[in-house]
Amino acid sequence: MFAEERKREILRILNEKGKVRNFNLSQIFSVSEPTIRKDISELDEQKLLIRTHGGALAINANQDEPTFVEKKDKYHKEKDFIGRLAASLIKDHDIVILDSGTTTVEIAKHITAKHITVITNSLNVAQSLENKNDIELIVTGGIMRWNTMAMVGPMTEKALTGIHADIAFVGTNGISEKGFSTPNLIESETKSMMLGKATKKFIVSDSSKIGKTNLSIFASLSDVDGIITDVGIDENFIDYFESMDVDVLMGGGDNNDINGDVKPRD
Repeated sequence: MFAEERKREILRILNEKGKVRNFNLSQIFSVSEPTIRKDISELDEQKLLIRTHGGALAINANQDEPTFVEKKDKYHKEKDFIGRLAASLIKDHDIVILDSGTTTVEIAKHITAKHITVITNSLNVAQSLENKNDIELIVTGGIMRWNTMAMVGPMTEKALTGIHADIAFVGTNGISEKGFSTPNLIESETKSMMLGKATKKFIVSDSSKIGKTNLSIFASLSDVDGIITDVGIDENFIDYFESMDVDVLMGGGDNNDINGDVKPRD
C-alpha cells in the first residue's frame, strides 16, 4: 500500500472511531510506528486530524460540543448571577484575564471597577466592553473557533507570553474530582495558559457542568483558588471542593443574593 493510500485509510478509520493509537495502526498496516507517526504528522500539518501523544484525534471528534449560540440562552439567569459575583471581585487598577464564553460575557457586562486592563480571547467579551472607556482592552488574536467563538492556537499563546494578571476568570465544560475539562484539545491549552498567567485563578460555570468530565483536562482542582457558580450546586460537591481547599462562591437565589463569603484579595 502506498503512503497516500495508507493516509486515506487512516482518515477513514478516524472518522469511524474518533481516535486511534499509533501502535494499533502499525499493526493494521503492517508498518513500523515511526512510519505511522510520519503519516500522522503530515496529516496534522494539513489540518486533517489532531495529533496527540501516541495517536491522533479526528477533527470532528468534538461534534457534541455545544456552540456559543446554543449556550447563549441556556441558564442565562444563573450566568447573570455568576457574572455579577465575579465582577465584584475585580478591583480598581486590576489586570484581568477573561476567557471566551457565555458566562465570561456576563462578567464583562457587570464590571464596575475603574482603570483596569482586560485581556481576552473573545470578540464577544470585547464587544461587551466597547463603551467602557476607562478599560484598557487587549484582544489576543488567534485562530477563531466559530463553534465556541474563542480565539486559540499559537498566536493566542504568543500574545499571552510575558503577560501577568491579577485575576483570571476561565470557563469550563466540565467540573469533577479529576479537574476542569473541555472537549477541544487546542482550546484546552489556551485555558490552561490563561490560568497560569494570573495570581488569583477562578473557574466560572453554571452548576449544570458539575460532575461532568470532557476529553481534555486543562487544570486540576489544586490549580485554582475558587469556583464561581450558582446555588444549584449539590452540597456534596461543595463539601468535596472545600475539602480540596477550593473556595465555592455562589451567585443566585430568589432575591439575586450572593451566597457565601467573598474573601477580600490582598
